[in-house]
Formats: sequence, structure tokens, C-alpha cells
Amino acid sequence: MYCPVCKEVKMYCPMCHERLDFIVERESVVESHAMMLDQGYIVYESYGESEAAGDFLAYACPECFKTLFTDREDAVAFLRGQEEQGERNI
Repeated sequence: MYCPVCKEVKMYCPMCHERLDFIVERESVVESHAMMLDQGYIVYESYGESEAAGDFLAYACPECFKTLFTDREDAVAFLRGQEEQGERNI
């Protein structure tokens, strides 16, 4: 939302209404873990590197963690304060 007084775009989460300076891009990743027995307990350790699964991408509020957008263009428009006009310029 554009503030005519301070001439800045101010974003607010539509779910929790907190003021936002950024939104979080979340994606699903594939991680490998080594599963082993240590003194009778099952233990997991990272094994190898993580890689993007590519099947889930969301843009979320950093305060309430609710998904705000699943489309990059909509997220960019929101960051630019264009959600009201429906403009999309990437």
C-alpha cells in the first residue's frame, strides 16, 4: 500500500496484519539423512547436499508464516505495491 505522506510503499500481511519489510520465498527441497543406531537410539545426520524438488514454491509472511502467494508475479506485484492496481512488471 502506498503512503502519500512518507512516499513509500508499506506492506501489511492480509492474514495477520503485521507490517512487512519482506516476504519469505519457500520451496520444497529433497534432503538425504543417514539413519543410524547410536547407543540404542536412532540418530539422523545430514548426508549429501540438499536440492530443490521444484514441485512447491510459495511466498509467505515472515510473521505468521501463512502462504500469501504461489505465483512469483503476484509476489513481485505485492512487493512493489501494485496488488491493488493488478499491475505486473517484473
